[in-house]
Amino acid sequence: EIHIGSGYGEDRLFTPEETAEISSMIQRTGPHLLEKKIDRVAMKQHELYPENWDKLTDAEASKFIFAAWEPLKTALTNAVEKGNGMIVAFW
Repeated sequence: EIHIGSGYGEDRLFTPEETAEISSMIQRTGPHLLEKKIDRVAMKQHELYPENWDKLTDAEASKFIFAAWEPLKTALTNAVEKGNGMIVAFW
């Protein structure tokens, strides 16, 4: 881990190889498959953004994930094509 600022949790640095692995997983896994595995209690316990997972309905949690899915896929694809790694920071 690398700390470059303050925000929601620790910032994380991924190598180009790790970024390619994450991208591959995202390409194979659609948001509908992920939706079935959402554990809002665990997400709250691990303080994942947004911090109100325990108060969201299943539909609200799904909407949050679906809204982020395509931009995430695009960003990962672009990073892999350029041979870049990735820094994850939530502000």
